[in-house]
Amino acid sequence: MPSNQLAALIPPSARILDVDVGTGTLDLLTTRKRSGVSMVGDVLVRPNMRIPVCPFDGTRTPFPNASFDAVIFGDVLHHTAHPYVMLREATRVGE
Repeated sequence: MPSNQLAALIPPSARILDVDVGTGTLDLLTTRKRSGVSMVGDVLVRPNMRIPVCPFDGTRTPFPNASFDAVIFGDVLHHTAHPYVMLREATRVGE
């Protein structure tokens, strides 16, 4: 199960940003398997989200520098015209 694999990679009590989180189901399952881990998503806010989500315009995330221990890009970079902009933002908000 992908949530088992993801949970195995995340340190305890980590704060994770999932860019283009989808519905958040994978994140919800992962946090259930990893004590103290919190996950937030961004890009498109959809109905029935499974984790907290903040809108993101694709160029600047609404979070301050070093807000997260890690940033996940599951299935989004190939959908953007400027993947380096998103990667730069991940570097800025990740520690």
